Amino acid sequence: AGLHFLANGVLIATAAGAGAPSDRAVDMARCALALAAHNPSATLALVTGFGVVSKNAPIGEVIDRGLEVLASAKGSAVYVDQTTARLLSGWFSVSGDGVARRIQ
Repeated sequence: AGLHFLANGVLIATAAGAGAPSDRAVDMARCALALAAHNPSATLALVTGFGVVSKNAPIGEVIDRGLEVLASAKGSAVYVDQTTARLLSGWFSVSGDGVARRIQ
């Protein structure tokens, strides 16, 4: 796990390790919702996938997908991609379709 700032100011939190992907997704969703509660004007994206953490920042398709979710978001909230929405079903309310789905 770690926190990384991209050159454009985007903060990325990574979670890795043993255990089920759904468990990590639930933990990260709880974290994202807690961050959103402390900053109601924030727009957050939570995506699931593989990436590589270089010495400066994470890179890869999952980072690109996270930026795509942010670009598709409509207002301040926590948004997830389709993969993460499936992992979180049963744990959180997921609304919307398309690239960015909102969780509560």
